[in-house]
Amino acid sequence: MLASSRLSPKVITLFTAVLLLAAAAGTALAAAEQVTVDGVLHVRNGAKPAGGVRTMTLKEIWRAGGEDDEESIFGLITRVVADAAGNVYLLDTQLHQVHVFDSKGAFTRTLSREGEGPGEVRYPVDMLFMPDGTLGLVQTFPGRIVCVDLNDTPAKTFVPGGDTPTEGGFLTLTDVQGRGGRLVLGGVESTINQTEGFQVRDNFIRSYAADGKPLVTYAHKSRKYEFSKLSIDEEAEYFPQFRKWVLGNDGRVYVASQRNTYAIDVYAPDGKLERVIERQYVNWTRTPEELALVESIMSAQLRNVPFPVEHSVSKTEETINGMMLGEDGNLWVLGSRGWHEQPAGILATYDVFSPAGEFLEQVRVACPGDSSKDALMEGGKGRFVVVKGFTDAMVTLQTQGAAGGTEEGEEPAPMEIICYGVK
Repeated sequence: MLASSRLSPKVITLFTAVLLLAAAAGTALAAAEQVTVDGVLHVRNGAKPAGGVRTMTLKEIWRAGGEDDEESIFGLITRVVADAAGNVYLLDTQLHQVHVFDSKGAFTRTLSREGEGPGEVRYPVDMLFMPDGTLGLVQTFPGRIVCVDLNDTPAKTFVPGGDTPTEGGFLTLTDVQGRGGRLVLGGVESTINQTEGFQVRDNFIRSYAADGKPLVTYAHKSRKYEFSKLSIDEEAEYFPQFRKWVLGNDGRVYVASQRNTYAIDVYAPDGKLERVIERQYVNWTRTPEELALVESIMSAQLRNVPFPVEHSVSKTEETINGMMLGEDGNLWVLGSRGWHEQPAGILATYDVFSPAGEFLEQVRVACPGDSSKDALMEGGKGRFVVVKGFTDAMVTLQTQGAAGGTEEGEEPAPMEIICYGVK
């Protein structure tokens, strides 16, 4: 699977910026329909790209972990970044640390560890290089970015809100992206009214200043939950977090704003909605096995709630599973059908759009793997990293083992990391 569980939106979808690959040279573009709705330009594409379909083949460079490697032990790798020298940093959410490998695949060190002291973190879910060059690890709760330098010396912790964090409530973080000195975070601000028995959750995608002060909110959704009649609906809960938005080099923010419609909102750096990129699309209908897994995940998570909760799951996958940007500025989108029923040898198929929103082409990623089990992440310096066994490990961590993708009584295989280049 490509940076996602392939089976459930409850499994974190993982995407970062990727490289290269412009539209096929000399191919004439079929004009997308452009209409203005409520003052916003909508770029409406058909079901097929102007430039057709092509294949991008990956070639193995190095690997670590797995059954034959007793030296490299991984818990759950959820993010990959690389530095200018080609060193690869693997964020291990389960082990609360970062594994560092050089460009040839030799292990060099770990960074950070579990704890609450300087440079220590609990269950980091995202990672990036901060503007000052330190490595930032995104802690879900309490929401903050714990920073260390590349020698593992603790640096200043970034706290959203600065000196005035969420008052009377708490903050959780899910995503972070930084480009050109800009920092954009995704998360949830929650407040609880114990007297009247309800909670308000404000989901957001927002930019922040270096001192932690909030700047521009690009997407926002507020919901009220009454404890006496709590109901969780998978479709109603949707908000574009967990890698369903991306920050461009020019400061624009691309957001997959709707669960069941192929639509991407494009915001200017100042927060103005500039355009909406659309494409004709039919969502993937979940198989009985997929529905059962999503149901088991949700049920396992709700067992921790100390009162009855009604819930419902969707019969379809989310339309957009993840997004990333190429170095040329083109937008790569993985739809729900982009990882189901792929041709032999293809891990996933991306839709590629120009910055103006035109559907240029589809790119098939040719790489060994199981799209229902494995994750593909951009590895920097023209590389990709396949995380073998990602889905089972993610489900097990999220549900404390109460739900999983392996057969009953079957032990999951040790996680393996394979680094690829582009042929």
